[in-house]
Amino acid sequence: MQCSATTLVLTLLSMSGSIMYIACGYMALEQTLALFKEYGPLKDRGNPALDPPPVYIYNAQTGIYGPMNYNQRGNLVPQVFAGIQYYLIALGVFMLINCTVFMVDSVRSKKAVKDRTYQGKRTGLSRISCTGWLASYSAFLALMWFVMACFGVIPLLEFRITMQRCWDLANPNWSPGTAQRICIDLVQYGKCVFVSI
Repeated sequence: MQCSATTLVLTLLSMSGSIMYIACGYMALEQTLALFKEYGPLKDRGNPALDPPPVYIYNAQTGIYGPMNYNQRGNLVPQVFAGIQYYLIALGVFMLINCTVFMVDSVRSKKAVKDRTYQGKRTGLSRISCTGWLASYSAFLALMWFVMACFGVIPLLEFRITMQRCWDLANPNWSPGTAQRICIDLVQYGKCVFVSI
């Protein structure tokens, strides 16, 4: 079986785009936590990388779990980031399988169309209908990929803003009053909750 150059190029472009998306997302999450460890607030003062995770207790009277201390609700950012990183790894495996299926279907469909002996047989018709199914599946994947790409911009934007504020902190040209006001609103990002000081 031969694979056309167009199919091969499209598969390689799809895989390279997936690898870049996954690698950049994974590294952006790692570097964001590293920046919070180095430049973030003190531990137990709202640092998303250093604050301890929440401790829940079971309330027998109400029958629900709740935080042990409502003033210190805990930090879930490292667990959420780890979950997103596992999702990115699973996405890479899915895209590898997906690209392989598309390439095999392209090769088989090309052979079925060229080889007239398959016409009228059930295998040829099922291959062509499988191609139609894969075309609609591709449109669905393109829509989902667009949605994921939009969500993928949010952590990259947060990382860029965090990195810029860290560069501003390291700039010796600021006056002491200006340098004191350089900060990132972690509460607005949803990375921590208000903590009473």
